[in-house]
Amino acid sequence: QITAHEVNIPYESRVAYLNRLEEDLYRDFQALNVEKVSSGNQTATAINAAYQPFDTKADAFEYQVLQFWKRLAPICGVDAPITFTRNRVANRQEEVNMILACAEYLDEETIIRQLCNILGIADAADSVIEARAARDVERLAYGEAEDETEEPEDELEAEG
Repeated sequence: QITAHEVNIPYESRVAYLNRLEEDLYRDFQALNVEKVSSGNQTATAINAAYQPFDTKADAFEYQVLQFWKRLAPICGVDAPITFTRNRVANRQEEVNMILACAEYLDEETIIRQLCNILGIADAADSVIEARAARDVERLAYGEAEDETEEPEDELEAEG
């Protein structure tokens, strides 16, 4: 007589162990869990908190690279500074609203620089500031020219 046996492979313990390994990687090796950052409607503070371990590790790495570059640059005859740019998921709307809420306490240049930085166009901040200044000068010149043309008309009406 033949009897059927069901064979269950115990995999639950392996799944639990893999989940624990994943959590340990994020915690111990300061890796970034993108799933937690991108899930739902996160606030800017929550996003920045999720990036903190990653930033700490990147800061340590950048320090090492800068020390290496300071020694290598003179040998190569290069005098260019080295800069680092970090890309991250962010709640930009919240960051923009925060800058605009503080706008009455900040000068225009600071506001423009901060907004360009949030939008990822920090390199274009100088040209945006120059273009805005040129528009202001243009408006001022146009306004003065308009006032000059109105004065003679007012004088003519007063004489007439």
